[in-house]
Amino acid sequence: MLLHWAAVPCLLLPLAAHAHLSATCSSSARHLRLNLTGLMTLARRGFGQRDLDIDGANYLAYLAKEAFDHRSHLLPHACPCAVAVACAWRYAQFARGLEGDLAQHDLAAVYHHMLQQEKVLKQAVPACPLVEIRWWPVQKALQMHTAIVQRLLRLAKEIEQWADSWRQEPTITDEQHEAALADVSAVFESIGLEWWPTRGTLISLLRHGKRSGLLSKGKVDVVDHDVDVMLALPSRQDWPVIRDSVVRRMAERGWHSCLEWYSTSATKQSYKAVTDHLAYGDVLMCSRKNPDVSLDIATYVTEGSIVYAQKYCLPHNLGSGCWLPHEGTFHQSRGKLRAAAIRPLGRCKAGAISVPCPRRPLEALKASLPSTANVTCIALPDVAQRLQRDRWQSDKDEWLSDGLTQEDVDILRSRALELDRQGYMSMTPYISDCWVPEKGAADLRE
Repeated sequence: MLLHWAAVPCLLLPLAAHAHLSATCSSSARHLRLNLTGLMTLARRGFGQRDLDIDGANYLAYLAKEAFDHRSHLLPHACPCAVAVACAWRYAQFARGLEGDLAQHDLAAVYHHMLQQEKVLKQAVPACPLVEIRWWPVQKALQMHTAIVQRLLRLAKEIEQWADSWRQEPTITDEQHEAALADVSAVFESIGLEWWPTRGTLISLLRHGKRSGLLSKGKVDVVDHDVDVMLALPSRQDWPVIRDSVVRRMAERGWHSCLEWYSTSATKQSYKAVTDHLAYGDVLMCSRKNPDVSLDIATYVTEGSIVYAQKYCLPHNLGSGCWLPHEGTFHQSRGKLRAAAIRPLGRCKAGAISVPCPRRPLEALKASLPSTANVTCIALPDVAQRLQRDRWQSDKDEWLSDGLTQEDVDILRSRALELDRQGYMSMTPYISDCWVPEKGAADLRE
């Protein structure tokens, strides 16, 4: 990195009042037909954080590209400061592009360009004569580059911290689960967006009206260990603005980090598939500390009578055409879900609050649950799967080895009827498919 340059005393010299090209820079500008005076003038304004209008910013980007493209002529002696300033400006512009909604192939291209700019920047800065630094905004350029690098390092650290917390698999309580859903509800409804719980979170609310529920003889059915929700987007293009708003509002509620990810990373068949690079960020993974709670927000877009999470579109240089991949959030239903399975939304009890729920929850669950999940009976705990999973502390509960009893099933049926009476969605439509009296209790499955 170039951080040591920021401390060179001579870089602290004040900028002169008017742009002044050295003799070698002037000669190169004439020979190559480059407007290096314009590059110097606009760069001093841009790096000095003085406002550039759209035309000025576009022209600066053009001049920076011209200087970069002629770097073989300007380095190492002709006009290296121009190349240094151009690379730093282009590095900052590419970094700003990371904030958009990029497919993986676009993201890889941006990082490639940033590395290319930094490589040339490292060559140009040491070659830049100290006498010219008073004219070219090299110090400001390096300060901006340093700030961007530090921001990316912080992001990398956040990703590492999130991965560490995910591996630790913290155990949360019903109260923490409910509080997380309350935060989600407040944030999404303040923005005016459709949302609903999914996966284990949806199952827990339909089964118990909260994260866990009592069975017979003091047994506890712990269904969920984090919070999973779906969020509707008006369009894919709206995601960057909505994402930033969600992150900011969640931070105000104590969620210390939210990271964007790809739902396809968990379901794709091959890490070498060409189409891997067509995916874009569609999941926001948030976490909070003290207590540790994880929240996964998966997004979708409505198109006619269906919703989808990912749509792959070929880059223009490879032709044209878009399609829904059989990967990602709705990987179990060919990459899509009927909008009629979601709307009109119902309500689910979530402890002391209520949250929206999809109209046909089983259809939504079948589309998004892992391929290992047995969805033939979501109304009852999958005892065998938990014993095999052995991931959370509740998977080690002694009662799992004994399996469910008829009394447990009666309790769950009564709980579903009580949720019905209170006006909430429940497991009533599904529980009758689960209990087969002639089978042993240990043979019960979801």
